[in-house]
Formats: sequence, C-alpha cells, structure tokens
Amino acid sequence: MAADYIPAALGDFVQWITLQKEKRPALAALLGWTAADVARLDAEDDEMLKSITTAASSQATAQKDTNYRDTYRGEYMVKRRASIAHVKTNPAYTAAIGKDNRWLGTTDSKPTDDLKPTVKAIRTADGVRLEWTKLKQDYVQIFRRPAGTADWGRYIAIDGRSPYLDTEPGLKGVYEYKVQLFHNDKPVGQPSDVVVIAVG
Repeated sequence: MAADYIPAALGDFVQWITLQKEKRPALAALLGWTAADVARLDAEDDEMLKSITTAASSQATAQKDTNYRDTYRGEYMVKRRASIAHVKTNPAYTAAIGKDNRWLGTTDSKPTDDLKPTVKAIRTADGVRLEWTKLKQDYVQIFRRPAGTADWGRYIAIDGRSPYLDTEPGLKGVYEYKVQLFHNDKPVGQPSDVVVIAVG
C-alpha cells in the first residue's frame, strides 16, 4: 500500500499546506479553477493553519501551568508538613484530632524496596503519551532527558493517574523517560527502566 502523500508529522504538514497555497494561483490558471474554488481552498488551508497555531499556544500555556502546579505543590507540602508538625506539639492536640483531619500516616500498605514501575512511551500527534503502573503507591515523578545526557535534572511532572501527556513545545530529537514511585511523599522502590523515543 502506497504511503499517504499528506504528511503525518505536524511540522511537515504545515509545510505541505503552505506549499499548496503557494502553488495554487498558477495551478488554478492551468486547471481552470474559478475564483470561488481558490477562495474555498485558501479558506480551508487558513483554518487548518489557525487550528494548529491555536493548539500549540494552548499546549504551551498548559505546560506552563503544569510546571507551576508541580513546583508549588512541592513548596506547599513542605510548608504544610511543618505547620502540622507544629500543631502536634500543642498540649491540646490529640490523636483523635490527627485522625479526624487525616494528619496521621497509614501503615496498611508498606512499600518495599523491590517495587519497580513499568513505563511505555507512545508518540502521538499532541505529544509523548506515557503509560505507567503506580503499583498502589500515591503518585510518580516523571523524568525526561535528551538521549545520552548523564543528568536527569528536575522531574518534569508529578502525576497520580496514568497516562501523562508530555506536550512541551519545541521537543525535537531522541529523548529518554523514566518514572519514580512515591509513597507518603517519599521515593520508594526502584525507578522504572528507561524508555527511548524520537520526537519532533
């Protein structure tokens, strides 16, 4: 079966649409297209390009909001743990208060060192879709780095439910991903195996 001549990759698709608009005036004269035909085709191209630009802007905003949420969540948990620890020193504090406000840790699901999540990376039109197993833990931290880079750096997201869609704009090349399990806000078990995927 012959490959589709309309590109699937978004960047190539934009270039293909632009080419159609550039070639259309000369082609219209050759093929006898009416002004109405050209106007209709141009309008369809413009609408497609507009939708691509709008989606890219929305994805960039969403990624910015996600980064802020994850950063503030880390800061919030540190502050909240400190304030609750201070409350527990108050003479009026009781275990009943702690239980009622869910300030007490649970021991019914103690994680073990041999826990290891799995992760799968799938390239989609909107970004990289990561599917992972949480193994009954609280959440995972998701890491990404360019292939061959030694340092993972800071995690790109915290997520409590699979899948996660990495929509950061401008990614191009080969990237590696891994996830780390967390329980009671502490890393547990082993990080997942590293998955590799080409994007862009």
